[in-house]
Amino acid sequence: VCVIFHDISPFEKLLAGLILLNGYSATNMPKGTYRSLPCNDPYNEVIVNTGGCCNQYPQNITTTLNGIVTCSSSLFAAKGAIEYILEVVMKLVDSLAKLPRWLVTVLALFLCVAVSVVDGIVGHVHSLVPFYLASVILAAWCVGRKTGYLLSFTCSMGWLAVEIRAGQFSNANFAMYWNDAVKLLLFILTTTVISALKEALEREKVLARTDHLTGMPNRRSYYEMVVGEMRRNLRYYDPFTIAYLDVDNFKKVNDTKGHAEGDKLLKQVATVLSKSVREIDTVARLGGDEFALLLPETDGEAADIVADKIQQQLKINVEKIWPVTFSIGLVTYLKSPATIDEVIGRADRLMYAAKAASKDALHREVVE
Repeated sequence: VCVIFHDISPFEKLLAGLILLNGYSATNMPKGTYRSLPCNDPYNEVIVNTGGCCNQYPQNITTTLNGIVTCSSSLFAAKGAIEYILEVVMKLVDSLAKLPRWLVTVLALFLCVAVSVVDGIVGHVHSLVPFYLASVILAAWCVGRKTGYLLSFTCSMGWLAVEIRAGQFSNANFAMYWNDAVKLLLFILTTTVISALKEALEREKVLARTDHLTGMPNRRSYYEMVVGEMRRNLRYYDPFTIAYLDVDNFKKVNDTKGHAEGDKLLKQVATVLSKSVREIDTVARLGGDEFALLLPETDGEAADIVADKIQQQLKINVEKIWPVTFSIGLVTYLKSPATIDEVIGRADRLMYAAKAASKDALHREVVE
């Protein structure tokens, strides 16, 4: 049986190349071997032969998915192995990123020195550039750009020291100096790219969990914090309180005074709520005119005090400026429910009950 992979991606071609045994001929291949056609093949395909010989394209194709014909599990086993290795590497990098920066810097310097020592032992027959780059990448990703530049210079000096010790500069010429300068440039460019990528990822993480208008945590971030508080409650039995708050008549403000005024109102509400709670408390905008609070280690009595303070501050700093009121649903959990949907849903229902009853109201509940 001969199977043809049509229009496979470069990544899959690379994987197929990794499992080549020998040669490029697609004929008379023993069972279980894999071959890629020469680069000048007009179809640019990879052939997998599971037995017999293959002198022409097969008529029976087993499975077609997104233009790829697959008849071998080995390719996907290799792909799965690489994905697993990448996952392990990312977990290792994340673990290193949690270490103190000075410790990561020491580890990177130690790796650089160790590679230089090994490089001096094996000589220039085997290139150790990837291992030098590993220390540079480690410093740039886990510590920062400046430390990455420091490691770039250190690795270049280590490389140079190995060449001097091996007598490479006895007949030094411009090409040799140029090659060493290029190596330093490679390390510097790697540091710049890796540190820029890390900064971009960090920015995206913040943006993904931040409301763009108020700068407060968004729904996703709030839910994650609530889940963390649920776990603490189940372990340490500390009570916590959540509150849902809705701006009554907000649509009227948008319709009569414009969306810019509505945005100004929402920013003011976020500011008032933030100033009315502790630093360990969380204020989030869930979307539209809905806000939420998370008050760790807060029982029913303490929650009532906080709620009354919030209502007073909103009346003074918001309701006197805009024709709005606030409906609030507040729930204190002495024992957390099993699911976040139940935790959030109860506060949400109380808020809408307050809104449906008379607006400008606060509905409380304690769950034991």
